Amino acid sequence: MRILRKEGVLDSKNGSLEFTGNWFIDLGILGFVNLMEEVYGWDLEQLKKKISQDENKIFCAFYPVAYLYSWIKDRNLPTEDIPNSSEIEKIVTSEIEEIVTNAECSKVFNSVWWKFIVPMFKTLWIDRK
Repeated sequence: MRILRKEGVLDSKNGSLEFTGNWFIDLGILGFVNLMEEVYGWDLEQLKKKISQDENKIFCAFYPVAYLYSWIKDRNLPTEDIPNSSEIEKIVTSEIEEIVTNAECSKVFNSVWWKFIVPMFKTLWIDRK
């Protein structure tokens, strides 16, 4: 997030993602937006609104879960222990409030990692070891 702010990409006060003209950074932004839309069904306007409400929740909680969910799906790996995409948002949203209320990103990520990601992917990781 620090890099995004430094490059002028993220303006959390206005809830906007700004394109920089740097194709490498802009492709990253488009990939992020596409991933969040694919997994959670959020369009760009919804994503901007959610970022303006609490960016740590989006970048440190929802994004890691979405990224790993997408990674598993793209590789056609077994997904018995992984909820479908419509359930993921409900699960993370219902339990994330106790973890995140403007907490540091690293604390949010660690909580999300141990509470959601490890249980969802543990069987897959053990089987593939």
